[in-house]
Amino acid sequence: MVEWKRRHNQREFFRSTNIIPKNAETLKEMFLYVVRVIKLNHFSYRVLYDYKPRNEDELELQENDVVFVVEKCDDGWFIG
Repeated sequence: MVEWKRRHNQREFFRSTNIIPKNAETLKEMFLYVVRVIKLNHFSYRVLYDYKPRNEDELELQENDVVFVVEKCDDGWFIG
C-alpha cells in the first residue's frame, strides 16, 4: 500500500479517471485508500442535475449521484 500511495497522491488520484488496477491486490489497496480519504474528508453531496464534463479532469454526473468531496479548491471547484 505504501508503494501505491507513493505513486498516487490524493490530489492526482481524484483528478485522474483512467487509473485501472492491474490485479486484485492493487484494487484492494486502492479501495482501502479511498475509504480512508473519505473518512478523513467526509463531505458528500447529492447531485441535483446531470452534468456533462467540459474538460478532461471533470466527472460526468447524473441526478441523484453521491459525490464524496476530498478537497475544496480556492477557485470554487471541488475534487471528488
